[in-house]
Amino acid sequence: MGIDPQSGSAHMLLGEAHLALHSPGMIAEAKAELRQALDRDPSLVWARFYRAKVYLDTGRPDKAKGELEEALKTRPGVSHFLSLLGEAERKLGNPETALE
Repeated sequence: MGIDPQSGSAHMLLGEAHLALHSPGMIAEAKAELRQALDRDPSLVWARFYRAKVYLDTGRPDKAKGELEEALKTRPGVSHFLSLLGEAERKLGNPETALE
């Protein structure tokens, strides 16, 4: 049985698997899989969360913030999203906003 290449969830799981390898060389692969997941199904908020983590790890807190704000529109109040958003704000030089 194969994985449906059109499945957003399958791409999200592949992206998570790449991240779990903790290999710098797999970050680009993870990012690409997560992008494909969101292209196929924009409602996959956890794909946005993992993309935000990639963006933070690669020095793009502005992009991380955008992904998290988008995820919070669908799932407001999710503590994982809020916590990572605080980290993005801190890295953007907004410590007061990060505390909120």
